[in-house]
Amino acid sequence: MDLKLVLLQVSKNTTMKKIFLLVSFICLMAACKEQTPSGLVLDNDTISSDSTYMAAAETPQPRAILIEESTGNKCSNCPAGKSQIDQMIQANPERIKVVALHFAGLEVDDPSAQYYSLENPDVRSLISYLDGDQGQPCAAFGREPIAGKYFILRGSGGNWTAALADELNKSTPVNLRLNSIYNAATNQATISTTLAFTDTTSDKIYLSLFLVEDGLVGKQDSAAGFSVVHIEDYEFNDVLRKAITPVIGSPVLNDLALKEKGRVFRRDIIFFPDAAWNKDKCRIVAVVHKSDASDKHVLNVAETHLK
Repeated sequence: MDLKLVLLQVSKNTTMKKIFLLVSFICLMAACKEQTPSGLVLDNDTISSDSTYMAAAETPQPRAILIEESTGNKCSNCPAGKSQIDQMIQANPERIKVVALHFAGLEVDDPSAQYYSLENPDVRSLISYLDGDQGQPCAAFGREPIAGKYFILRGSGGNWTAALADELNKSTPVNLRLNSIYNAATNQATISTTLAFTDTTSDKIYLSLFLVEDGLVGKQDSAAGFSVVHIEDYEFNDVLRKAITPVIGSPVLNDLALKEKGRVFRRDIIFFPDAAWNKDKCRIVAVVHKSDASDKHVLNVAETHLK
């Protein structure tokens, strides 16, 4: 039977049938090279399926804040910036999610001296998509621009504390839930992201999924007065390893003029992580945001462990 006819017989109205659709597609792809069916998006390492329905409107969640931190192992002021972000997290439990962007300008790769570069193409693309290099340490707080820039230079260039306080006071029109199941035998992660609209919006909405890794160890420069010291066995956390979606995000129901209060959207993605990553220390960060040239504001963010 033609692959398209098989898939058309499968209703998308229940979770079990959605799973059957994905599994059938994966199995049949090995036997034939039919065109990818409508509703499934296939690239080098992901398969995705979308569904949507109306339900009773949910109570709005407290909005979580995304901090995108530009850093590097040769940035001597970055450990102090990371310490300030850690204090923010402790003061605001469950409200702050961090993605660390290791920028090539202050990142070196010299294994003989225990400097290990954590920079990668997705980091370069994301920094370019926002502002480009603003110096280190700098950070974006919910992608809310200050003086026309998303990245705020710590210290004389900008006030991180004030930027965070402003974001914490904002609400969100969308609740966000995230789940990940990892099968080590097949190296397959099944990531489910659910958006529940708690208010009607006409905004164009995008979803970004990032994989970050904790517990990476190497040498880090650090400021000590007017001198620079080298911290051995420094632990790097929240390191962006991969943008699972396009860096600029993938659209969510943007064919609808309005996303009504009570509408629920779910995206299921099958993703195959890189063998070099420590799966026990990897997390998925989901970001719901705008993606216009003049407005990239983050509406909500959630995270979960890969496994």
